[in-house]
Amino acid sequence: MKHILSFLILIFSLSLCAQSKEHVGEYRSKHVGENHLMENNLTLNQNGTFLFHHYDRISNGIHPERNFYGKGT
Repeated sequence: MKHILSFLILIFSLSLCAQSKEHVGEYRSKHVGENHLMENNLTLNQNGTFLFHHYDRISNGIHPERNFYGKGT
């Protein structure tokens, strides 16, 4: 949860600034624990749009895999 919140704060702070060419690209973060995997992908396009993907898996048999997608300007 802390990772998701910090990632969303990052997205919000980037949206406050005008997007320039140096911010355009693909950003990835991956956290691997003993029985936990979490991946975040953020793609910033030159036309001011973004794509976001969050994947989360806990290997304890109780929690299912989760995929969250988002896009916007």
